[in-house]
Amino acid sequence: MGYTIRAKKKLPKALREFEIEIPAEDIAPRVRRVLAELTREAELPGFRKGFVPEKIVRERMGEFALFEKAAGEALAAALPEICKEEEIDAIGQPSVSVTLCAPGNPLRAKITVAEVPHFALPDYKKIAAGENEKPFAPEKVGDKEVDAVIDELRKIRAGEDPKSPREVKEVQPLTDDTAKQFGNFNSVAELKAAVAENLKRQKEEQEKQKRRGALLAALVSEMKVELPDILIQSELARMGEELKGELERFGGTMEKYLADIKKTADEFRNELRPDAEHRARVHLLLHKIAQAESISAPPEKVDEEVRHILSLHKHAQPNGRSGGNADPEAVRFFVETLLMNQKVIQFLEDQK
Repeated sequence: MGYTIRAKKKLPKALREFEIEIPAEDIAPRVRRVLAELTREAELPGFRKGFVPEKIVRERMGEFALFEKAAGEALAAALPEICKEEEIDAIGQPSVSVTLCAPGNPLRAKITVAEVPHFALPDYKKIAAGENEKPFAPEKVGDKEVDAVIDELRKIRAGEDPKSPREVKEVQPLTDDTAKQFGNFNSVAELKAAVAENLKRQKEEQEKQKRRGALLAALVSEMKVELPDILIQSELARMGEELKGELERFGGTMEKYLADIKKTADEFRNELRPDAEHRARVHLLLHKIAQAESISAPPEKVDEEVRHILSLHKHAQPNGRSGGNADPEAVRFFVETLLMNQKVIQFLEDQK
């Protein structure tokens, strides 16, 4: 693909702008290919499909429309070459503004590309080690918490919603015999011990997540980088889809949720933006640490998870091919990123 970069400059927030020119002689072959493709698909009264004369197709389409379509294909072909030549690790869709597009003339366009930001990693090993030195102190499990859980279990077993304001139905006294109704327990003491252990594990997991959040926040606070807006917008979209999924699980909708909190969609997105920016910084940080430490997702584990996810989305088809709404390449990218991030976080939590 022939092109000339007439001007280029770096913009804030990891954006690169290029003014390019593609010669008219490089557009002409694409115009002929576009015309040939349109002719193969053309259907007009009195002609079989694919047998409409090119002259008629050209007249109906118009020279400018043909050139415009060919120019768009030329730009699409030039973009990867420009990114490779300029060593740009591009993200998202570039913004293209055509400044000259006319048959017989060169194509000129201004292209703005967002790239993965370049920044110096903070001293992540030292910061992680410092955070890991802080005491692991999950909340203690109290007798009242254990009793409250058992009371809820008893009410549920009696057929009563434990959170309902209605008068609760009579429940059986808790004895060694009735404790057996809740599982493989021989006594009230065993039941209470099992509930206490479960609560303990929950509190430990909550503390672990809290410490992990503090560790990532400490690392992010040391990042000196401007984020491309496309990364923040991607996180906002992801957060919106996550919330929408949760609401639908419980029979709600996003529209009703926004009505309940008395906010417009734009107001709600603005509220989410700080969290979206934090999440985008975390993803970028983990990606850079993975590169620095040569951390990657285990291929066999990726294959296993991809097969599992695709099987959940598989539609019954006569040929047995997987399909549904899951794009295999998108699923693989998601799984690889997820497993790689997990390994990076474990690496950080192992620092001493």
